[in-house]
Amino acid sequence: MGVETVRLTVTQAAPFRFRPAKHHVRRGGKIRVVLENQTDIPHNAEIRELGVKTRVITYGVVESTEVTIPSGGVFEVICGVPGHLAAGMRAEIDRS
Repeated sequence: MGVETVRLTVTQAAPFRFRPAKHHVRRGGKIRVVLENQTDIPHNAEIRELGVKTRVITYGVVESTEVTIPSGGVFEVICGVPGHLAAGMRAEIDRS
């Protein structure tokens, strides 16, 4: 089975939001989380319950990481930069 890509983009219009905020992926296997930062504000993407995160990146940088997500469930992706989660910077990956 191939690797599915979950693309998270941060834009100037919504600098404390991942777009899109909800992702649905097939059961079983690996996914590639791709973060694109289109702002001057540093961001990263973390799935804490799986212990995976990207580097903190700034404007124009694209960073990715791969992780195997267990079948079934919804996994939260957050920005781990201090204050960004409190500002609402989160997304969901639904693997049900």
